[in-house]
Amino acid sequence: MKARYAMLVASAVTASLIGFASPAQALPYDGADPVASGCANTAVTARHTWMALNGYVAGRIDLRYSTACRTVWARVVNFKRDGGGAKVARQTGPDAAASCTVSQYSSSLGGYYCYTEMLDDAGYVSTAAGWVVDPSGSKWYASTTAY
Repeated sequence: MKARYAMLVASAVTASLIGFASPAQALPYDGADPVASGCANTAVTARHTWMALNGYVAGRIDLRYSTACRTVWARVVNFKRDGGGAKVARQTGPDAAASCTVSQYSSSLGGYYCYTEMLDDAGYVSTAAGWVVDPSGSKWYASTTAY
């Protein structure tokens, strides 16, 4: 009985020293703000898609990538008015997604925009999708190719 108890204690101590990883464990940058974290400082637009038809351009969806942090996030720009949203989703690796709703204006972007929280992209594939509302109330949808 004593030997059995000692073995149980030894197993518990070993397990606590080694630790157990949860399969649903979040990656380091998942859910972080790209601007507040500083990751936006090394951002490039990895993929983008215009929301356009017959010369009318309502908006653009961007899949942004930080070269220093190895993260991605989505940014949507509505060139015509306030209204729209974006979503970034990891296509490989641990499931993760983040979304936002258009609410801020940027003169440098030329419209109303929002950006999502980041997802860790080190060795994973992600996409961005977005929508904008034009002045007539119509919704325009677009998504990027995978990166």
